[in-house]
Amino acid sequence: MKNTLKLIILILTFICLGRSALTVDTFSIQGTISDNITHEALAGVTVHLQGTNLVIISNHEGKFIFANLTAGDYEIDCSKIGYKKIIREIHLVQGNIYDLAIFLRSETIWEDDVIVTATRCEATRFDIPQSISIINNKEFHERPFATTADMLREEPGVMVQKTTAAHGSPIIRGLVGNYIVLLYNGIRLNKSTFRFGPNQYLNTIDANGIAKIEVLRGSSSVMYGSDAIGGVINIFPHQPVF
Repeated sequence: MKNTLKLIILILTFICLGRSALTVDTFSIQGTISDNITHEALAGVTVHLQGTNLVIISNHEGKFIFANLTAGDYEIDCSKIGYKKIIREIHLVQGNIYDLAIFLRSETIWEDDVIVTATRCEATRFDIPQSISIINNKEFHERPFATTADMLREEPGVMVQKTTAAHGSPIIRGLVGNYIVLLYNGIRLNKSTFRFGPNQYLNTIDANGIAKIEVLRGSSSVMYGSDAIGGVINIFPHQPVF
């Protein structure tokens, strides 16, 4: 009887040891992603567990979770358009759930505007050595203007001389009149024989029909003639839709 009882205890002991050997502790990594300034939850953030194929998109509450992980060292990276990518290192040794609070910092995204005034062919801003500004629809909506010349008032290196509300003559780096070439979709509005002082030719263009303005500061006489000493202003109209 005693031998049978010992045998039963021994078998139960082996069963318990076997089950504990097969049992592996699992962990979870979860967190909430927010904007570092507004602290609002960020949805649509891509969260990647590096070294694995596990990728999760944060929900409308900015939450994510990786489940059934084993103990060890991990790295997760969080990325979203308009925000700076962040990487967090995690060491899973204690506790079954690792809770994170992640804050992403917004960053400026630079768009490569297509420019034609500086080289007479399509080029990006970073491929052009000259100093150039581009005024597009976004700036048009942000700047109050009554005339076409008023659209240039906030550009660096440009001043607009006005004698009346309906007038406006651009001055680029101190030069005015026939020292500045005015173009409408690549076609000249003035030339070197025009008067030296301020003129109103720019205001003959309807401001509501403008899609983009390129302002090239500095001498461009090689491409546009000897009167382009101060710079070039090229105005592009909206393209008709048929």
